[in-house]
Amino acid sequence: MTEEQALIKYKARSLEILQEKTVINYLKTSKYEYFNDILSEENFKKAIRLKNRKSGKRRRCYKKLEKILDMYEDLYFNQGIYCNLVFGTCTFDNKSMTWKEETRTKKINKWIKQHFVIALANIDYGEKTEREHHHFIGLTFEEIEPTDKKSKTGFDLYELKEKNYNLGFEPNLERIEIVDNERKISNYLVKINYHSNKKSALNRRIRVLK
Repeated sequence: MTEEQALIKYKARSLEILQEKTVINYLKTSKYEYFNDILSEENFKKAIRLKNRKSGKRRRCYKKLEKILDMYEDLYFNQGIYCNLVFGTCTFDNKSMTWKEETRTKKINKWIKQHFVIALANIDYGEKTEREHHHFIGLTFEEIEPTDKKSKTGFDLYELKEKNYNLGFEPNLERIEIVDNERKISNYLVKINYHSNKKSALNRRIRVLK
């Protein structure tokens, strides 16, 4: 059984245990005796190791994101400077896909640096087609304008007013409104961090671009 398979079984049982929100039930999730009917001890240890690695990666990712959030809050709320915090997705056309992955990443990085003061970016691959694309959370002083499209979760999509992206379709941007719902930030962070944990994206570091 792989680490991922073991973690899936571990998570399913943990959810059952945690339905009663008590400290005792939380402590049970670290005890093998509550999992021995679905996991061998070796696979239980695999699940715990992978869970801890992912938790550590999330914490490190959030620390990087905090710098962007602090900068946005200071500029927008304290200094009253116009800026936008967005979650973006950059895709490639067929011509761009003929280049090496390293070349595509360099070109994406260059484009992000042209338009964003600071950004947190990562590579991802489509679930169905495994087609490469890049996600980022970025802070920009540039104007964004609405499109007639919506995200999979129903949020309005925007694009930069200055259009000079020449690697594929114009990047889709979702405006992040941290004033209404802090949980929304967590959701975007999960997108970047979860994608980096997928097998196809292993060994691809989350990039901080300035």
